[in-house]
Amino acid sequence: MESLSIETQIAINKSDTIVSCTNLETKQDAGTNKRLLEFSISPSISRILNPNTPVLAGQLRIFRVKPEMEVDAKAAYIRAIDHETGLTLSRVDLSNFVQDKQWLTINVTEAIRMWANKDPQARVNKLTLAVEVLDKRSRILKDIDIGLQDLPETSKEIQPFLVIYLLTKDIPSRVTSPQEQQANESLMKLYSNELKQFHDPTLTLDSRKRRSTKQHNGGSPSSSNAKAGNDKSYRNHTKLPVRNPYHQKFCNKYSFFVSFTDLKWNDWIIAPDGYEAWSCSGKCPFPLHPNLNSTNHAIVQMLAHLMNPQVPEPCCAPTKLQPISVLYYDDFSNVVLKKYRNMIVQACGCL
Repeated sequence: MESLSIETQIAINKSDTIVSCTNLETKQDAGTNKRLLEFSISPSISRILNPNTPVLAGQLRIFRVKPEMEVDAKAAYIRAIDHETGLTLSRVDLSNFVQDKQWLTINVTEAIRMWANKDPQARVNKLTLAVEVLDKRSRILKDIDIGLQDLPETSKEIQPFLVIYLLTKDIPSRVTSPQEQQANESLMKLYSNELKQFHDPTLTLDSRKRRSTKQHNGGSPSSSNAKAGNDKSYRNHTKLPVRNPYHQKFCNKYSFFVSFTDLKWNDWIIAPDGYEAWSCSGKCPFPLHPNLNSTNHAIVQMLAHLMNPQVPEPCCAPTKLQPISVLYYDDFSNVVLKKYRNMIVQACGCL
């Protein structure tokens, strides 16, 4: 397995979106004998690749099968150039790649940034990079095969591609169609109703168990048949609430599993199949106990409510959240890895 460079690890940690661009065509520049690689910049990527989106890193990945020693000995470096401007981007030392079959990583961040900073009206939907082979004295070697797998007949699994690391700040890279939006709204209503029924704050943990036992042993036939006929329903994913040493009916964190299959998103989300989002529910009583993670604002609001009932009571809500990473296809079948912030509840409190 290929180990990640320090630069790649830093880019992964700092970015919230990672996109890949496929190689459209590889050809030889007749004048300079450079290899020209054309990469597709689809409208979905173009939408997020703009001057307001920091490009943390851009990498050209080329697979190499090491040729015969006498041919390989002549080549020392591979250099990447922005074909439009002629700017030399970076070069890699081939002596650092000792395996017979290995992916080469070339830094092309500056080319990605220049493309992103162009006027959107003047941009084309592709980025062309030139690749040159140099000897130990940095002289260009022409008509030499160093085993780069970049020809049109190369298998898709080892075709060259671009990887772009971005900080998009939640800019959508996929547009929801009206049909998907309507289906999502219907499913969200269903999820909301299920959540309200399960999160009845007047029920304690023991009474939930008794109700569940009663439904299994002597419940109505219709509810039993519905459960048997729908193994992937939301209710089957939902677990018992997390125990709170203070009291179960007060503000607490409850299990809430979101299934991407139930939402009909599994046709474009690669991974995960779903995730445990958790949710917050329960009362915020007076006086607010320290176990309820109450803010000073909530304490003042509670006192104001006691003096004037028109002032709303503090409510149970998430106080700490964490992100999840989702791997999916965008509208043009580009593979995108995006980190979505504030998706998983870690703690609840009275706010």
